[in-house]
Amino acid sequence: MAEPDSPPPPQLNLPSFVVNLFPFLKPKSPANVTDGGPKPTGGDKETQNSTVSFPYNPPKSTEPLKVEAEPSSGTTSNSLVIWQVYALGGFLVLKWAWARWNERNEKKKSTDDDDDQAPHPEDD
Repeated sequence: MAEPDSPPPPQLNLPSFVVNLFPFLKPKSPANVTDGGPKPTGGDKETQNSTVSFPYNPPKSTEPLKVEAEPSSGTTSNSLVIWQVYALGGFLVLKWAWARWNERNEKKKSTDDDDDQAPHPEDD
């Protein structure tokens, strides 16, 4: 707690435009404190309007946006890029084909094994 004889905090000398932008920087007037205790809160509560509104200022003149695009050469003949694209595509196709081939071989093996292990009705 602050002592009553302590000096007040130093005041900031700010330009007026800063104080207008940030009203919480305005220096506070010294409060008249007659009693060091808390203020009694009774049934008389003051209501405050907590709505904040800002004025709408539409722009006076708007210019259309300009699109800046780099000119395209139209061809993708850079050999450094093309071989990488073909290699990646070939790898993906081979990976798919190998997975498909393995899948079909597993189905064939499972159907052959099921036929060999299944008891025939004639054996009973």
